[in-house]
Amino acid sequence: MTIPQNEEAVEEEFEDAVEDTSLAVVKGAANGDAGDKRISLIIGVSWNKSGRKWEAKPRVGGKQVYLGMHLTEEAAAQAIDSYVKAGDYTRPLLSTT
Repeated sequence: MTIPQNEEAVEEEFEDAVEDTSLAVVKGAANGDAGDKRISLIIGVSWNKSGRKWEAKPRVGGKQVYLGMHLTEEAAAQAIDSYVKAGDYTRPLLSTT
């Protein structure tokens, strides 16, 4: 792995990483194995293999907060966003506007 030398190279590395992640999800789905290959790029959202649902588990004050299992990645992200907004935090993780 090489260290990017400028901002453009950093952006390119990031885009490649996102593309590779998306391809892994698509390949898994094509093989009927999507449950084992799903990766979220949203902080605090992860795929629960055994429950086959998205989990919302953000870290707040160094502790993990369980906000339930959701059918979609977006629903899990919205649960985190609602929690953050209700707690009067300054950094929502997903905009609902």
